[in-house]
Amino acid sequence: MYKVGYTTGTFDLPHHGHFSLLEKCKSYCDKLIVGLVSDELGVKQKRKPILSYEHRKCILENSKWVDHVVVFDGTSKQIDYQKMKFDVLFISDEYFGADEYSHFKDTPVYYFPRTINVSTSDVFKDIVKRVIDETSLYNSGTGSDIIKFKYKNDKAYVIKSINIALKEENTTANVFNMSIPPPRNWKLIGEQEKDLPFLSGINPNREIEICKFLMNKPWFLVENIVIKTKHIDRIMTDTDHINEHRKHANTIVWLVQKDGGITLDKFFVEQKANLQTREYYYNTVRDAIEQMRSLGILHMDLHAQNIVVKDNQISIIDFGWCLHRSFIMEKDERGYYETYLDLNFDLTHFRESLVVMGIEKEIPSCLL
Repeated sequence: MYKVGYTTGTFDLPHHGHFSLLEKCKSYCDKLIVGLVSDELGVKQKRKPILSYEHRKCILENSKWVDHVVVFDGTSKQIDYQKMKFDVLFISDEYFGADEYSHFKDTPVYYFPRTINVSTSDVFKDIVKRVIDETSLYNSGTGSDIIKFKYKNDKAYVIKSINIALKEENTTANVFNMSIPPPRNWKLIGEQEKDLPFLSGINPNREIEICKFLMNKPWFLVENIVIKTKHIDRIMTDTDHINEHRKHANTIVWLVQKDGGITLDKFFVEQKANLQTREYYYNTVRDAIEQMRSLGILHMDLHAQNIVVKDNQISIIDFGWCLHRSFIMEKDERGYYETYLDLNFDLTHFRESLVVMGIEKEIPSCLL
């Protein structure tokens, strides 16, 4: 039995593997000192700890196997030895053979294996999965709560939740002041248009159907569609003006999509993109528009903030206003759809939005 033992660790979201290690260490010494990784070192080593240093310290200090907790900020174990003069050092067997521990000639070093099938990363992943599986998300107004999840060394996923309610409504004006406004805006742009039919609007059923059409396209992000049918008993919203029919939506569809990066307008600013670079992306967008058009798809809201860029790859998002030849439409809407498809409306909308949003002074020649 040694007098003083020393070990280090993060001990974030403590689980039985941590306490099993502490119990083992304590069985070899009268007094166990734990060097607890600081929040700053945690960020450098792996990720920011879920629990703060003070929170983790409090938990360890209340463990019957720990006698004293000190901050560990990444100093070498030799320096720690000079400070604490411990009689035995306990570390994980993943460090067996490391140069740092070969210098301990007179102080024994015990290598303990990690507990199988449990780790803080596993606990964290399980929490995230439970959030996805069990949380009821509610969209305020006509927008969506967009949530991004990313595991360590994993690709990121974005969850866009869509409520299926009893009816849909139009709440968006012609914000870009387009020369050919989308049909969804026609009820709001002037007195003379007030009797025109409401055509598209935010229609979640249509967005979901379009996702089925476009999966596996290189410029499309949705990888999976998850249907949640549990009743919404908790409303999360930023507004007091929730439409009554939305309160009683009992189906939520989650579009699980890859992380596509940042919007095209922000990308241009961050990269200080020259004309040649901008034209490259404009042509890429134009190709994607032509592919959609060949499939009979109209996005109907295509502008630089609905296009994202990552690793030189563009992706098109937010198909909430889309039209497709397979949709059941009124006669007037069918006529508008066919006319807009012929006019290549998405390209017109995209190039005009570049000027309206201040990205270009005039429509780029490559888009004419």
